[in-house]
Amino acid sequence: MAHSEKLNSTTERFPSKVSASFNGASEAHRAADRLLQAEDVVREQVVVIAPEDGAVDSKLQPEARAIEGTFFRKHIAFGLSGLAAGLVLATVAISWGPDVFTGSPFLSTIAITWVTFLSSLMVAGALTLRMDHDMVTNHALRAADEGKYLVVAHARSGAEKRRFAEELKPEATATASTL
Repeated sequence: MAHSEKLNSTTERFPSKVSASFNGASEAHRAADRLLQAEDVVREQVVVIAPEDGAVDSKLQPEARAIEGTFFRKHIAFGLSGLAAGLVLATVAISWGPDVFTGSPFLSTIAITWVTFLSSLMVAGALTLRMDHDMVTNHALRAADEGKYLVVAHARSGAEKRRFAEELKPEATATASTL
């Protein structure tokens, strides 16, 4: 498993995506049909978005509930890990540390545990923000403003995302993808 796929462990079935813009509807539908011809691709993975489509949000993020699940699951796991790490660090600091820790073990435990807990929650937040999805969202908005059709392919893995990107890139006017 690649490093980026380990960090991207989510409750979503399709955590990555590729978008490609096309000048016309027929070009976009032909590109989408080519993606769907692969035997392991299911219909819900590939959508065509027209410039005037009112359901852009749900087509770009069809698994909004799964994203929420990922958010809460990562925060709980990282928060508990931060608490455990803080208690271990506090125990070590109080047992063998300088006088500032050994002189006030209760306050030292609270301070060290609080800092590691908050730090771990910040890391969980950074991992669940999914700022890489902004590239696809901005691409979709630009395509709609320019009157172009968009093909969005939701991928299960990094390898599938790269395969989709290679297939869409030659005929698209522009492409964007998540990390």
